[in-house]
Amino acid sequence: FCACAALFAIMDWEVVLWVVSLLMTAALIFSAVFCLISYTDLESDWVNPIDLSRRVNAFLLPEYMVHGALTTLMLLAGQWLEFIFNLPLLIWNARNIFMGNYRIDATQVFRQLPAQKKIGFVKLGFFMLLFFLFLYRLVYYLVNNYLTTGPKNPAMNFAGKPWTTK
Repeated sequence: FCACAALFAIMDWEVVLWVVSLLMTAALIFSAVFCLISYTDLESDWVNPIDLSRRVNAFLLPEYMVHGALTTLMLLAGQWLEFIFNLPLLIWNARNIFMGNYRIDATQVFRQLPAQKKIGFVKLGFFMLLFFLFLYRLVYYLVNNYLTTGPKNPAMNFAGKPWTTK
């Protein structure tokens, strides 16, 4: 218990924020790539429309939930630029959910395919941009707080505790 409490006391929450954001964004990139590969498989006639809709629909709602959680995390952490950057896609996802047109219909899949591919590529580009933005923010924070000549607050050591003199 004492070791966990000590770890909790010295944990740098901004590092945790950016690492969790990177992991969530990596999951979103995986989901977007999976959907795009599935659309390509349908075009190549390797999968039928029913299997495609079942596979893609299994990923859409969790993708929306992860993106909503990521946007909420940015709001709660006070990262306003990242929150505002994520807000349009969050609103678009919420509109699709409330209108009920977020699922792929197996009977309409060939009509929806070009639009779904465009949406998939836009989402993939957006998530890649987010990934590199979060990676930049993590590296920037680590360099400024741990690889400089000392901590930002000279009264504190690297663990966030006051310097002790003996």
